[in-house]
Formats: sequence, C-alpha cells, structure tokens
Amino acid sequence: MNKFHGIFKQLFELQLPGTEALDLYEGYYAQLYEALTSRDNYDIPIVMEQARITGGPVLELASGTARIVKHIANAGYSVTGVDISDDMLAIARKKTEMLPQRIKKNITLHKGNMIDFQVDEQFALVILTATSISLLKDEEEVECMFNNIYEHVKDGGRFVFDLLDDESFENSSLRMGGIDAITLNQSPIPKQFILMGEQRDANHSKRALMNFYSEVIAEDRTYRFFGSTEKTYFQYDAILPIIKKTGFKIIQIEKKELAKNEMIYMFVLEK
Repeated sequence: MNKFHGIFKQLFELQLPGTEALDLYEGYYAQLYEALTSRDNYDIPIVMEQARITGGPVLELASGTARIVKHIANAGYSVTGVDISDDMLAIARKKTEMLPQRIKKNITLHKGNMIDFQVDEQFALVILTATSISLLKDEEEVECMFNNIYEHVKDGGRFVFDLLDDESFENSSLRMGGIDAITLNQSPIPKQFILMGEQRDANHSKRALMNFYSEVIAEDRTYRFFGSTEKTYFQYDAILPIIKKTGFKIIQIEKKELAKNEMIYMFVLEK
C-alpha cells in the first residue's frame, strides 16, 4: 500500500513548510497517543479481575505509555511492560518515575517486539489490549506471537487480548474512506488540529492503512506532522483455530462496545 492515501496524499505532496512524516508511535504521535488514550479504561476491569485471579507477576505486551501498567502496579502486582517504540517507552518511563515508590518499584519496562520478545521469566498473566493484535500483518505472525506467549505463561496462567469485531457495521463503516477531525488545546502542545482517516487495501480486504495529519501551533510557528500505520482486521473465526493450535483454552469471551462505537471481543485464555 502507498504510505498515504486520498487527501493525506494530496496534502503530503504539497510539501508545506514545517512538514515531517512519522510512524504513528514516534515523536509527536507518541505524545498525541498519550493525550488521546491516557484515560481509556474499557479494558481495566477485566485486566484487574484476571490479575486478582492469577496474582503476579504480570506481563503487558505493546504496553505503550504505561496506561495499564500503572494500574496493575498500584494494586501491588509486579508488572513488566514491553513495547517496540523508544518514544512510547520514554513517555512511560517519565510517567512511572513520577509515581510513589510503593508503585514504581513494581514496574519494569523493556524494549521488544510483541511477536518474538524474550523475557527471562514466566508470568501468571499476560495482557495485550488496545486492539494491538491488529498491528500484526497476518495469521502466521499471530500464531508465532501466541506460541511465544504460551512459553512465557506459567501453568494455569492466563492470557488476555482483544480483537476488533470486523463484521460489525460500526467497524466496517470506519474503513470506507471517511475522515474524522479533532482539535486539542492542552499542555504541553497548546493548539492542535488533527485529521484521521483509514482506507482498505484493494489487494487485501483485511488490511487497512491509517493516516493522520496534524497541524500544531507552538511559539508562533506551525508544525505539520503526517503519520501512518498499517493494520490487519483479523476475523473472529480465523483466531479460534490459532488459539486451539497453540494450546490455550478459552475461559471467557466478552463482547464490548467502545466509546467510539467500535465493537471488540475480549478473550481470556488459560494455559
């Protein structure tokens, strides 16, 4: 797929002053991610319930800016966060350093890929939420990740992940080329205008390209950032045989509607 599509491609080709292209989880977009998601809590109840059932230690993959990590550590569990983005980890480390000692002593952060990460420890609970599984490109990568997670889970331990319901009208309509726009006016970047759009891959119906365009005004200058990332929308029926093949058993599947009208499945698996 081309890196940008539609209006995003047209804007990028203008090469306006102060333009920079970034990965969605890099630089400015890591800060934007933190601003937009820091208060998300749809997954907190099920994660904390499973933490209480299994105890520690806990491993979170694609842990981002420590949104969930801090909740787990605050409850007294040892938690390790793994993320591939240096900039997301930098924000997470800055946030955790500001926590009371009784909380931050429970937190360890590592750089790593959720597919083939290696941590010299087994965990009572592994979590992968924020629909981060969609960042994998195909079922082969999902199976590889599940096998690796299985090796890092204690006998009787559990794995929690969520998956977009690709068949729901709400989710499929989001990828028909529509564009959302938001404005932000908050510290540390006071004035921001953001366009967000998503487009299906014409050659692969389950893959889509997400584009972002942001204009930021700071110190009387205008900065322009383009961001992009590819996602795969795995079907529910395609994930079930992978779960079975990797040895996990399904304990619970819960369907939830997010605030932005996206429908997801939340899975609880056990080794």
